[in-house]
Amino acid sequence: MKIDLHFTENSDGTIEFTPIDVDRARLIYRQLIERLSYLRKKIDAKQNLLDITPKENDVLKKDCLIKIIMYKADLEVTQNQFKSVKKWYDNHKLPYPGSHKDRLKKDLLEDYKSRKKKKKLNTNEDIFRFNGDFWTVRYKGKEKFIKHTKGMDYIAYLFRHQAQDIHSMELYQAITEGIPDTDTRMSKMSSKKIESDEGLSKEDKEKYKMLTPEVLKTLENHRKQLETSRDKAMMENDSAKEAEISSELEKIENYIKKNTNKWGKPRDFPDRTEKMRISINKAIKTAKNNIDKVHKELFSHIDKYLETGTYNIYRPEIPIIWVQDN
Repeated sequence: MKIDLHFTENSDGTIEFTPIDVDRARLIYRQLIERLSYLRKKIDAKQNLLDITPKENDVLKKDCLIKIIMYKADLEVTQNQFKSVKKWYDNHKLPYPGSHKDRLKKDLLEDYKSRKKKKKLNTNEDIFRFNGDFWTVRYKGKEKFIKHTKGMDYIAYLFRHQAQDIHSMELYQAITEGIPDTDTRMSKMSSKKIESDEGLSKEDKEKYKMLTPEVLKTLENHRKQLETSRDKAMMENDSAKEAEISSELEKIENYIKKNTNKWGKPRDFPDRTEKMRISINKAIKTAKNNIDKVHKELFSHIDKYLETGTYNIYRPEIPIIWVQDN
């Protein structure tokens, strides 16, 4: 590219720079800097050669002087061009190429492009995010807005705890910070504490979660077996075994006591856990209906992989990263 084409000489002898665009201006700016450096090095080299050339070597000295004059003349023209380029940058309030401001601007531009590119790449992210009065949901590239209901909170909580069995009491408390028909002490309990107070571990509850007469009979038989084993441990002076069996017996007895009436018959449901289960199920059902109206794919996914009950769980075949924060 010929630099001189971008410069014109005014009537007063000043040089004016007229680039085609900013990119061309940047290129010429850098080329002039390189040209200035090149000419100064040439002048220094010829001056050094002139200084060490013997006086009697007139031919070499003359050649050095001529070259120095030519380089200085070229240097003056280049300096004037460079000044006009800088003036153009100043008039357009643009940072000089390579300056701190220019590098900062370039870094910001690169950061913007990177974020824009990242945002574009993230258009396929799965989103389930609360935005105040509504939820932004995106699944399989389809984005919709769903009005807020409590059921959306329950779904979001289960999305954050994939493949985890969440007890209805724990789930209810996590969203509402309270337990229906229970005192203050119970409302602050963790799910583990709740299970402990009710007498059985999660595994036991899965086995005996509906205390029917048949289940009650099974528990009674198991209690008798444990009592026999405890008596045997006492006779053998096995205090560790005795304590272990006694602890299990106490849990079963507490569970039976809390879930039977004064005549020893199973209590009628719903109990407090059942009330929460029903409340959660209704809320999630309402949320699913709202989702179904605008996003059939997401509704089908939730309907297939989210289960409600005494324990609630969201377990997709392939784990999904749901974006829930802004």
